[in-house]
Amino acid sequence: MIACKHTPFSKARRAYQLMSACEIRHRTCMVTLAGEFDRANVDALVGEIKPCLDSASSVLFDFGAVTFIDGAVLSLLLDILEEQGEGGWLGVARPLPWIERILEIAGLTDKTTFRIFSTRKEALEAIDRG
Repeated sequence: MIACKHTPFSKARRAYQLMSACEIRHRTCMVTLAGEFDRANVDALVGEIKPCLDSASSVLFDFGAVTFIDGAVLSLLLDILEEQGEGGWLGVARPLPWIERILEIAGLTDKTTFRIFSTRKEALEAIDRG
């Protein structure tokens, strides 16, 4: 397993921390997020996880501690999905029900290369199976 950065993000207007961590596991970039992610911080997030994304054939976002996303995050997910090579996939683990509904409305769940996992364990098992 190759570890990437573990980075706290701070928003000047808000008094809480946003966290991201990423690692490579079996050619899958696993990104764990915590907090609110929107157009104000998605570019910083992309800058932090880009080396991980560039080193992987598939991408998994663990949204277990994500409390808010907006259209900028949906755009990021769609961009990653479009850039997936042969055999690659994009997954989201542990999204809140309203986030899962947004992913459905945006059409992500209709894509054969997009996956939703209800637990982190389920996602890790899928990665380990290849």
